[in-house]
Amino acid sequence: ALRIAYTSNPYPAPKKSQAMSAPDHDLAVLFADIAGSTSLYERIGNAAALAAISRCLEMAAETAKGHGGRLVKTIGDEALLLFSTADDAVEAAGEIQRRMADSAGGNDLRLGFRIGLHHGAAIESSGDVFGDAVNVAARMVGLAKRGQVILSQATMGRLAPSLAARVRELDR
Repeated sequence: ALRIAYTSNPYPAPKKSQAMSAPDHDLAVLFADIAGSTSLYERIGNAAALAAISRCLEMAAETAKGHGGRLVKTIGDEALLLFSTADDAVEAAGEIQRRMADSAGGNDLRLGFRIGLHHGAAIESSGDVFGDAVNVAARMVGLAKRGQVILSQATMGRLAPSLAARVRELDR
């Protein structure tokens, strides 16, 4: 079953005096990190593991695109994805997890995504994204377990009621 949870943001947003200056705008930032990749390299070797991980990252990027998002970059076994709304990001996160679960049934790779996301202020520059939303999303993915999506409480507050009803508070 898909597990989506939110956490009270243990990392407060910057105070107004510390806030980023323009041209920041609100974006949903999603990190999708492949759990199990280190042991995969050990089990099946570099070339086969890289191919499997690349397929997973391509699937995440394709899924994001289908929900109005885009791949900013990959960092090893992790994808950084951007969306204009929290709803689009959460829908994409759920689909990424479902697609991974569906594909895991027919193989022994034991891979899965840990996903963290946050909707907030960010700056897009030179094809990359920076700012508070990126930092908080990175912390959220650090809290997630394989097959889980973690979002900040602030992001939870931006979800449509139909999506918010499917999310539970972490550790409850």
